[in-house]
Amino acid sequence: MAVTGRLTSYCLGRNLTGNPQTYALPGLFMAIIDKLADLAGDAVVSTTAKELADVSSSDEEVRKRLEGPIYVENTDVARFELATLAEDAMTKETKTDL
Repeated sequence: MAVTGRLTSYCLGRNLTGNPQTYALPGLFMAIIDKLADLAGDAVVSTTAKELADVSSSDEEVRKRLEGPIYVENTDVARFELATLAEDAMTKETKTDL
C-alpha cells in the first residue's frame, strides 16, 4: 500500500474510533519523528506504519464502526468515505472534484 494510503487508513480509523485520543496525537507524532531521525526511504515508511499500527484500533473495531450507524455518529467520516468511493469509480471523462 502506498504511503498516502496507509496514512489515509490510519486517519480514517482514528476518526471513526477516536483512538488514540486527540490530546495524545502531538506526543505520538513527536515520538515517531524522534524514531525517524537516522532513517531514510522505506525504513521511514515501515517505522511510521508500525508505530501508528501499535496505537490504532483493531481492524475489527474499525469494521464494526463502518458497519454501524456511521451517518449518525460521524457524518464527516461518512462523507469522506462516500466521496472516496465515488472518486475511485470515476474515469478521466467523469472526474468531478468532490
